[in-house]
Amino acid sequence: FAGGKMYETTDGGTTVADVTPGAVTISTTGANGLSNKIYCATYAGLLIVTDGVNRPWTYDPVTDTATYIQIDSASTAWSASGPPAIYGGALFFIVNVKGSTSYRTTITWCEPAAPGTGYQQTGYANYWELTQSDANVLTCLVGTNSGLYYFRERSIGYITGVVNAALRSTATLPDVSSSLGTDRPASVVLIRNTIWFLDIQGVVHRLPIGGEPQSMLHQYRRSYDTFESGFPSSFACAGWNPNLDLYVVAPVATSGPLRAFDATTGTYMGTWRIQAGASVTATVQITAMGWLGVSGGTPYFATIGSSTASPAESDKGWVWRQTRRLDTTGTDTLAGATRYITTHPLGLDRSLTKVFTRCVALTGPLGYSLPTRTVTYKLAYDVNLPGVST
Repeated sequence: FAGGKMYETTDGGTTVADVTPGAVTISTTGANGLSNKIYCATYAGLLIVTDGVNRPWTYDPVTDTATYIQIDSASTAWSASGPPAIYGGALFFIVNVKGSTSYRTTITWCEPAAPGTGYQQTGYANYWELTQSDANVLTCLVGTNSGLYYFRERSIGYITGVVNAALRSTATLPDVSSSLGTDRPASVVLIRNTIWFLDIQGVVHRLPIGGEPQSMLHQYRRSYDTFESGFPSSFACAGWNPNLDLYVVAPVATSGPLRAFDATTGTYMGTWRIQAGASVTATVQITAMGWLGVSGGTPYFATIGSSTASPAESDKGWVWRQTRRLDTTGTDTLAGATRYITTHPLGLDRSLTKVFTRCVALTGPLGYSLPTRTVTYKLAYDVNLPGVST
């Protein structure tokens, strides 16, 4: 999505086609000079789209048609906040505004496998105001096999139960955390059985399904900067790199640092930076990330954003992809210009530095020849440390 349009690619972004439906409006207006975050989900063979301003809508790729989702039978204008979620066979939204009234503590959902039916339409009461233990606004929903997780800025809970007309009276709402949550819904990514997210300080956490949140700050505390918490929450975004199995997050919208974590072990894998061309001083704005599918091939991890740090509308809609799809320096030539994504397998965090104080020589029987091995080391140093110079 870029500039109020929807594009499709089947070759990882090398070529794109404008498939914007004529029956819906896609917002380009957002806070802090950025376009609104657009969230999507796949459900019942349809693409579900919400931009936080207009009504959510469904897109059928077979018929190439789009249809607004009506929250009630009166076709009242409404919008959703954050990403949609799927739980118990139903599609859930946080209600942002209905008419002219904010309902950010209310969730609403469809009938199973029927994204256009249910909600608050005549004959249905598929909504729930979640204020039992916390009256603050909801920020994000995540659907899992175990329950529907809901986030606020400073708390996390989840709903378990059968999704039917009696959900409000039969479901349970266990608390996960009463002090930790998120105000950055675009940073929330479910990877298998773990939810990754940034808290309100811009610190990375992971939440194993059925467990408790775990802070990752101890792994990158030396390189963490308070500016990561000082940027508005609308700047942050994250995605899953399926080729390297990494959770990659941009705490701020500029080209770096992007932080990478092994999605299975939680190990911090260092920082990434995207350069606008060959200049190491140029910056870009990053507004979304994820992966672009390739028909019959390996997907590309990609970021979408703007070509300058203070973008005009004409600067938006750029795509950078990790061409080599390996943990090395890669280049790309999209749109006639060179882009760079530089990755560091172990980063430059000093907590990962190894200091060798002893070498042991291995010897064998007389006449035995050890096989030859060549090892190449890449060394990094911090010129700000005492005793270090160029």
